[in-house]
Amino acid sequence: AYLDGRLGEGTGGEIDPGSGGNQGGQGNDPAGDDPGNNGGENGGNGGGGGAVKPDDPTPVPTVTPMEEDPSFEDVPGDAYFADPVKWAVKQGITNGITGTRFGPDLSCTRAQMVAFLWRAAGSPEPAVADNPFTDVEAGGYYEKAVLWAVEKGITNGTSGSTFSPKAIVTRGQSVTFLYRMLASPAVGDITEGDGEGLTFTDVPQGAYYCDAVRWAAAAGVTTGKTDELFAPDDSCTRAQIVTFLYRAIAK
Repeated sequence: AYLDGRLGEGTGGEIDPGSGGNQGGQGNDPAGDDPGNNGGENGGNGGGGGAVKPDDPTPVPTVTPMEEDPSFEDVPGDAYFADPVKWAVKQGITNGITGTRFGPDLSCTRAQMVAFLWRAAGSPEPAVADNPFTDVEAGGYYEKAVLWAVEKGITNGTSGSTFSPKAIVTRGQSVTFLYRMLASPAVGDITEGDGEGLTFTDVPQGAYYCDAVRWAAAAGVTTGKTDELFAPDDSCTRAQIVTFLYRAIAK
């Protein structure tokens, strides 16, 4: 069984923010999941074009940790994500989209992102089993992950009754989810332009992801798309997400 089910070409998975987030990439809802815009993904050794969206996800009951190093034909040994992929698969956080391919350039959905975080945290049981979201499939591979993430304040729905599990997760959302998972580490008294890697011109003061991006840059979790651009509204790839997790948790 493979974590993310079958993967196919998609259009970009735009989110209807409803009442739980603000339209646009510079929202200021501290608890919401500002959807931003889902742009194409080109970064590091990743590459890849527009967002790729899974078909309707089927429940995947188990992702089993591996003792041996995994080998994927689309994960070169010298890629920036090679060690993070090995770590994530061996820890049971994710595995390949097939037995021989990891799909590093494919964009992740919100469901996949919270499942990665939940497994990295040890797959804890949510305190509350009641599911308020009509689009979160009962018994689906991501159901407990969503309930746990909402319970911990990592994320919430795109409205009071929807989570938008199939929507593509952005770079801004991804670092924000990770930042909240780690209890929002102190960023310090940082002003615009202070600190290496904290001069992104596309991360405005007051954006919901501002502190998360600054923390991620200062902690070496990510350095952005360029020295000046973080690209918070771009879709986040599988390679980037496991790399963020690896740098924040494993190193």
